[in-house]
Amino acid sequence: VEALEPREGSDPWRLVFYVPPERGRHVDVEGGRVDVSRDLVFERAIPSMPEQPLPRAREETAGEKGQKVAETIIWGFVAIPIFALALVTAPIWVPIAVVVFSNGKGFSCGRPFRVRGQARTASVVPGDAWTARTEPDLGTLAQEDREELAREWLVEARAEHASVAAFSALSLDLIALGAPPSLVERAHRAALDEIVHARVCFALASAYAREPLSPGTFPEARAARRFGSLEDEMARLAVESLRDGCLIEGFAARVAVLAREEAKDQSVKAALSVIARDEARHVDLAWAILEWCLERGSCETAGAVERALASLPRSPSLSAVSDDERAALLAHGRFGRARFEETFRETREAVLCRARKLLAERAGLACFSRGSP
Repeated sequence: VEALEPREGSDPWRLVFYVPPERGRHVDVEGGRVDVSRDLVFERAIPSMPEQPLPRAREETAGEKGQKVAETIIWGFVAIPIFALALVTAPIWVPIAVVVFSNGKGFSCGRPFRVRGQARTASVVPGDAWTARTEPDLGTLAQEDREELAREWLVEARAEHASVAAFSALSLDLIALGAPPSLVERAHRAALDEIVHARVCFALASAYAREPLSPGTFPEARAARRFGSLEDEMARLAVESLRDGCLIEGFAARVAVLAREEAKDQSVKAALSVIARDEARHVDLAWAILEWCLERGSCETAGAVERALASLPRSPSLSAVSDDERAALLAHGRFGRARFEETFRETREAVLCRARKLLAERAGLACFSRGSP
């Protein structure tokens, strides 16, 4: 309540309420439902309100003023050494913080772990628990290139770590829907592959950052799965396999192959060889799951897949990818934005072509209307 003030020419008073817009578009006030489209949201006349003077602000005593001055001096002595320490350690924590607070956005290999449709990754903490034994050659790298590589490989590492949870959740979905044991086994093997990928990527990120880095807590991994009808869950699994498996992992597999061909550093080349091989298997698994869903599901499953084809992303999220393509980055397995976007377009076209053919083969005579995504 901001103030109480009498209306001109009448006895009733007016209450003026303010509600922060971020709290919602509507708010209940004494049974009334009002719009929160502006700061001033509610005015109501209250009869029989006696006129009272507004209270005056109390003046501070000399003792209170002295206490405030002393507190300011004390906080100054505390803040100065903290600020100095932050400046000294900035080369270490600034690159890490940029990646951590980006929430893993950017190109990455691996199947994303989603909560309500949004990809989630773990926090990053100091430590070598998740680092494999791999050491890239840092001898000729400029500091700018090294920091860029640390940032990009850390994004990669966090996404690979999240893929462990994604494939674990996938295996539970498959069991719940009665999938054959071969698909469940391949999902578990894919999760083990992602552990290897995460350890290698965290090792590379740590080497470039010159600081041991590992994943921290990942509470979102315990997020409850949706429990819809059997048909709804079958359609969801089919769409996720198309988008996160066929497209995103298909894109990741192509990128890993291209990056391996360009890489000069032997440790990076070896890591990319493992990732490219495993991601190709994960893509095959995604297509196998999609085929199984279309075989077991109804026309609604085929329709969900067709609608998903029309809404497939046309470009990858590349917020953590360098705009230019420098030789130093290529030598260590990372190329520029233009190459990523071109590879994504090629992957998307291949996925659209294969998925349309699969729908035509599996969906029957008239289960869906053909569109043009």
